Amino acid sequence: MKIKLLIPALLAVLSAACSCERLNPDVYFKETSSGRNVLSFTLNGEKVYQAISGGFPSEYPIMRHATYKEDEGNGEIVIEARLDHKRFSRISFSIPSGEVKENATLRPAVDFEYLYLPQIAHWGPPETGPGYTATPLIIDRKAEYRHVTVTSSMLKIRKWSPDEKILSGNFTMAGHYADSTGKVTNFNVNDGMFDVTDDAYPLGT
Repeated sequence: MKIKLLIPALLAVLSAACSCERLNPDVYFKETSSGRNVLSFTLNGEKVYQAISGGFPSEYPIMRHATYKEDEGNGEIVIEARLDHKRFSRISFSIPSGEVKENATLRPAVDFEYLYLPQIAHWGPPETGPGYTATPLIIDRKAEYRHVTVTSSMLKIRKWSPDEKILSGNFTMAGHYADSTGKVTNFNVNDGMFDVTDDAYPLGT
């Protein structure tokens, strides 16, 4: 009887350990070329990685939000990721398709999006009327968009396999942005790494 009770408990512990491993940020800073759909870097020394979310149902793998896509209209390959960061929300690199080769060092066009989402809303007191009760959402502050200027960027491709649809490499960049008071903040991005496919929801982890 004890054995029957211990087996489900053990499975639950192993399952929780697996989930923790998937959500451990350190796994996104490993340099690989296997199509893991990950992207990470340091921003002025702070670790930043792509946003992740749990799959549904829960036994599905984590959904990766770092991918590449082929923009045939502009003749480009675009590497992009949503970011798990309080201020920078997205990053993308645009590279001419003809320049995407293994060991190539490129200077890509970069779109680094600053979108600061402060505590912008809260639920107000319930309001009642004939036949209804509603809880209003009160907006406190607006989201803050700020223009980011990238002054230098470099990207080196480690692996490009059109058959496997795997693109991996490293990047650095530098630039600045101004806050709402006009104060200019410089930033440096180092230790940049990406290992992506063209599938936002790959099978496996």
